[in-house]
Formats: sequence, structure tokens, C-alpha cells
Amino acid sequence: MTKLLLSGVAVLFLATGTAHANDQLPEHILGRWCSGPFVSTRSQKVYFRPYLKEDGRKTCSDMTDGIMIDQEGYEDEGPWDDAPKCSFDNIKREDRDTYFVHVHCTASEQGEIPSFEGGEEFQLVNGLLFKKRMPEG
Repeated sequence: MTKLLLSGVAVLFLATGTAHANDQLPEHILGRWCSGPFVSTRSQKVYFRPYLKEDGRKTCSDMTDGIMIDQEGYEDEGPWDDAPKCSFDNIKREDRDTYFVHVHCTASEQGEIPSFEGGEEFQLVNGLLFKKRMPEG
């Protein structure tokens, strides 16, 4: 009886641990995304997949520098010499192609972009990636 009870408690702990584990971003969100400078706002950036090929890899044009996303975070590929890097502390799937991530972004050395720590939402809609900074609170 005790073995059965202990086995049941162990299974419960495993199930609970799995429920709180970090989700991962799907493969179709990872990689390089170019910014849409005329459709983005201060709190929400809109990105599209690059179409230019240079040295065997897809790149963004100078006017549409973007971001490179992996499972650890993303790197801003803007024109700054020391563009900020953002690491993911937590990833949570909200919907089919909507993910809430907690990020920690370092400031650029020139001070053009301040550091940031907080929530961002990544949402894929009709081939466009929307990255929205969530308000505090």
C-alpha cells in the first residue's frame, strides 16, 4: 500500500513539473526576420521573412534591418555598432502561434536603445511576426 501511495505521489510531482516547464518557440518562428519600418509602432514591431540572398544566406536590406531569433533569445540586427541582445527567461505558449516571453535586453553602449526587462508577445499572423512589448503591471 505504501509503495502504491509513493508511486502515485511521484507521478503527481512529475505531472506538475511538466505542466510548469518552459515551452519552446516553434521552428517556423526561429531565424532571421526583417523589420517593417512603416507599419511598426513604439510598442509593437512587425517583421517579415527576408527575400535578399547574399553569400548563400537570406538577408534584410539596409532599410529593413531586423532580428535573429533562436531558443535562447534574439539579437537586434539594427544599424548600431553594438545592437542590444535579448535573452529569454521564460517562454509560454498562449495560443496556436502566440507566445508570451519574459526577456532581459541589454542596452546598447551608445545609449540609443535602453535596457529592458519584461514581457513580450510573439504572434505569427499570415506570415508576419508581431512582437509586442507588454505594459508593466
